[in-house]
Amino acid sequence: MDKKAVTAASAVNWGGIQFRPMRVESAVTALLSDALSPHSHDFHLCNSWTVALAQRDQELAKVLRSGHGINLVDGVPLARVLSVAPYMQYATTRGPDLFLAGTRAASAAGLTQTFYGATDTALAQLRKRFMNEGWDVSKMHFLSPPFQPLSVANMSEGVKNIMAHEPQIVWVGLGTPKQDIFADFLTSNSEVTSVAVGAAFDFAAGTVAEAPAWVRGSGFEWLYRFSREPKRLWRRYTLGNITFIRLALQHRPRTASF
Repeated sequence: MDKKAVTAASAVNWGGIQFRPMRVESAVTALLSDALSPHSHDFHLCNSWTVALAQRDQELAKVLRSGHGINLVDGVPLARVLSVAPYMQYATTRGPDLFLAGTRAASAAGLTQTFYGATDTALAQLRKRFMNEGWDVSKMHFLSPPFQPLSVANMSEGVKNIMAHEPQIVWVGLGTPKQDIFADFLTSNSEVTSVAVGAAFDFAAGTVAEAPAWVRGSGFEWLYRFSREPKRLWRRYTLGNITFIRLALQHRPRTASF
């Protein structure tokens, strides 16, 4: 898929946000094409929580509605809502699957990649996994940023550290909404392709347990994660789900026009 194909891909608008429903294989093709383009995008893996959070986080809403980023559909509930739009097919791009498939494809293509987020321990485990699977890690750089507010000064320092390695793809794992805001800032100030992938680093590294395969496509992966970390995730999966359901009842998705 070339640059024009990425821009003209089927899209659906819901709640002021434009989504690009793609399957993982198509998303990987779009991602690699984007990384080789002189004008790159920031990719965002959106789920029901992302949509709900954007209702009260104006900075996140601005990023998702900017038109500069590409909002993929990461989650069965969101995919089901969007698929009712005219001519739209049900399609999801699960973040952890895109992360592994995209990293593998980029490595095989000889692209330079930077992994920005998580802890030093998780990144070391991630690098070890890639080495054990025979991937070329000589063009991979792993950066664990300090936990700090997303000020312009801090983000600028992060961009400086990342671009010192001259990456063609930057995987950002800072958690929503920080990763989305930072990915937008990074690409806007460097023209490098960035992908906000959430907990994909920890899943791939094995530092956080991933849901069993049969759960992932059921629409209840959120329930599995909630059962594992109820104290940390209760707000996300109770208040967030209520907001998402309310939006689904109030707004009907429509095919986006270009």
